[in-house]
Amino acid sequence: MRFRVMANEDKKVLSYGDVVLWSSDVELLRGDNFLNDRVIEFFFAQLKAPYSYLLLPPAISFWISQCSDTPTLLSIIEPLCLTERQVIMLAVNDNEDVNMVGGGCHWSLLVYRRDLNKFQHYDSMGGMNARHARKLATTIQSFLGPDAASANFEEAWTPHQVNGYDCGVYVMAVAQVLCEAYASGIVGSEALLREKVTPTAVMQLRAHVLHQIMSLAQEHMKPC
Repeated sequence: MRFRVMANEDKKVLSYGDVVLWSSDVELLRGDNFLNDRVIEFFFAQLKAPYSYLLLPPAISFWISQCSDTPTLLSIIEPLCLTERQVIMLAVNDNEDVNMVGGGCHWSLLVYRRDLNKFQHYDSMGGMNARHARKLATTIQSFLGPDAASANFEEAWTPHQVNGYDCGVYVMAVAQVLCEAYASGIVGSEALLREKVTPTAVMQLRAHVLHQIMSLAQEHMKPC
């Protein structure tokens, strides 16, 4: 969420579903920058996941984690139909100040799997976000149905990032691999993560997402 690259004139680059990307968001993908919530939200939105899989926009995950007003929390959660979802993925950020737009300095991924009745936390910094992930899991747990009351929480094996800025790209890479694994019926994910989420693959994913955004933006600019 931090390190937002500001331009002299921040122009809208792409509207994709409910996601609006600005030039300052897109610039984060160029070079060694920490990604913000909108870039991750775009990536989640374009992943081809079935209805039973829910990849929550990071901003919604943040509000669920921080909201202390029950009626407001219900208004956010009820439309998500959480009890109908088999897999729920939530980006976790370590920002705790609701008044600090773009706060935080680390992203990780929290996954609830109904078939295992388990929360699994994937953190490329070795559990740095564990407290924040547990808080989010505890908050959302009561909205997942009666069985989820006994859900366990575990720190899942995750490839370690090799720098201080790629955590958001690791979240995207891990989410993509897990969606593919679950859809294929693969039970264990560690071997796939070891194979597919490497520093080189992460660098390539950053470039791929940038290319994808710019290609979609060009398509939207074409006259009908």
